[in-house]
Amino acid sequence: PYNPGGATLDDGENRARLRALETELDARGIDWFPVDGHGASSDHVEHGVAIVAEMPVVREVCVRERQTAFF
Repeated sequence: PYNPGGATLDDGENRARLRALETELDARGIDWFPVDGHGASSDHVEHGVAIVAEMPVVREVCVRERQTAFF
């Protein structure tokens, strides 16, 4: 949930968004585990989650969280 729509948010807001997503996934009974996304040509790191669910569920969460990529 870091930097929705490519907008740069401060670390505190990004961490709060991540905690809220983790809480929501737990409440919905959706399995997940922590992952870090790393830029190939930079030191940029975004903390996130890998969601263990069917693609429609993953897509729904990613679209709502305004993520520019998911896999």
